[in-house]
Order: sequence, then C-alpha cells, then structure tokens
Amino acid sequence: MTKPKVSYADFKAMSFNFQVGGDHYTQMKIQPMQFSMANNLNAMQHTIIKYVTRVDLKGNGDEDIDKAIHTLQLWKQWRKEHGHKKSD
Repeated sequence: MTKPKVSYADFKAMSFNFQVGGDHYTQMKIQPMQFSMANNLNAMQHTIIKYVTRVDLKGNGDEDIDKAIHTLQLWKQWRKEHGHKKSD
C-alpha cells in the first residue's frame, strides 16, 4: 500500500489546524510556535510567548503568568552567566 504524498505546505497547514490536549492555541490567529519559528526565537523566548498568549484561554491564567515570570528570570540569569550585555 502506498501512502499519499503531502506537500510541506499542506503538512504545515494541517499541523497548525489541530492540537493535542486542548484548543487554546488553535483559537489564535497566529500560534506561538508559528510566531517563534518565523522570528527565529530561542527556546526561552518561545516559552515566554507561549505562556503569555494562553493566559486567558487555558483556565489557569495566574499559573501561566507565574511560569512566564519564572522563564524570564531563568533567561535573565542565563544571559548574565553567558556574558550578554545589558543592551542585548
């Protein structure tokens, strides 16, 4: 049996049309992963955006704010330890 071939564009469109474990990202016009990939963000930047954008969609907004703050603190510490200038 031959599997049908799907173009990358079709795969990309399908991938962002469903979500495992809820629908808080598929409700958005642009999902955090799409934004992060299009803007070459690092993992910490992506994680911060992910938590902030779902604050009012997932049902545990205060926890997501706390997670975003924690990730910001981790990123700030990482930058300090790796010699990033304050203006970076």
